[in-house]
Amino acid sequence: MVLTIETRGALERIIEQFVSGIPENIKLWRNENVRKEYKIRDVDEFVYGHTVGSITTAFASMIFAVEHRTPTLQEMEEAKTVIFERIPKIREAMHKAG
Repeated sequence: MVLTIETRGALERIIEQFVSGIPENIKLWRNENVRKEYKIRDVDEFVYGHTVGSITTAFASMIFAVEHRTPTLQEMEEAKTVIFERIPKIREAMHKAG
């Protein structure tokens, strides 16, 4: 395990923050004008990709801000594993949001 308990806890909190924002994201991206402007064909897949990408970016940014360095490949791999373990939770939040 490369991530410290504190860093993994911070990642878990980041994931929770983005999962809790899914209903608002779904609402935003389902707007017809927004979908046309951004040329979005599949809102669910767009929100899924946006959420996972945002979590990954927030994690890397947190490492940079707190430790003043970029995360290692091993840290990013472990973070990816944690994020992928939460995919069912992300999909469930999307499903509940409609």
